[in-house]
Amino acid sequence: MRLLLYAVPAVLLGVMAASISQVDLDRWIANAVEEVLFAALPIGVLQRLIHVYVLARSAAVSSVWRSRTTKTIVVGANPKSGKVLSLKLGVDAALYNKVPVSFIESDYARPFSQAGYFEMRLLDVPASPGVKLVTPFERVELFDKCVWITRDILATLVSHYTYILDGGENQILEATRQVKSMPLEEGVKFVFEHVSKPRMEADKVNFDAYYKGRCLEIGLEDFRTNWTSAIESFVVQGMGLPLDDELRDRLEAHDTLRTASKHSSTASPELKRRIRDVITRDPEMARWLASMS
Repeated sequence: MRLLLYAVPAVLLGVMAASISQVDLDRWIANAVEEVLFAALPIGVLQRLIHVYVLARSAAVSSVWRSRTTKTIVVGANPKSGKVLSLKLGVDAALYNKVPVSFIESDYARPFSQAGYFEMRLLDVPASPGVKLVTPFERVELFDKCVWITRDILATLVSHYTYILDGGENQILEATRQVKSMPLEEGVKFVFEHVSKPRMEADKVNFDAYYKGRCLEIGLEDFRTNWTSAIESFVVQGMGLPLDDELRDRLEAHDTLRTASKHSSTASPELKRRIRDVITRDPEMARWLASMS
């Protein structure tokens, strides 16, 4: 049964690949993952499908063109801090430059659970030529280049709450059911204690131990204030890959200020302001914010 979950989508992707352009297929897959499959599939199944697709695309590139790099390139971000953006930019920049790319499957403690939240186990990833798409829980000890998208801590806390309120993926549906029935203050505190605080602390420990000081860090806010400059830094300085006008146009499709996404928060600016107020006025959460800065 589980084999069918992987085999049937793979066959469908193969049929689609024969009828539409590869860039259009990449766009369709990215949109399907971001807008539909996150909520419809357990994270274990979804990650396997992304992994298989990226491997197939990378193998196709490598079979037609000789790889343009012998370097190991790490592209990373933390959950709710630009992870989906880092994946899209990393895949597009790598494939455009004929560089192999691999989506590393995170080792979720409960990958098929609707209450697994973001519980992870550390995974060691061997170095090899090409781009590795990771989070802090995928450790690549030896690499040549690294770029990491970061985000303001308070904004990340707000995003965790709004994401769970929206029911963004199968992995958090149980938390969504609980939070939706709670008053705002209670729900924000619940998400902080059960999701944000443990995961963000673990991310910080791993990032500081394995990547901090070794990666070019680019704030998610930088992509929103100056997309062109941030993309230049991400691809050229961070990944060490060429960036021409065609690739710039290709990456433009991922600009979150210009493209709407069902995966983005539906929370209004007013609700986000109220969430920030709840966090900053709560003594425990305020102290934690200061300790993480």
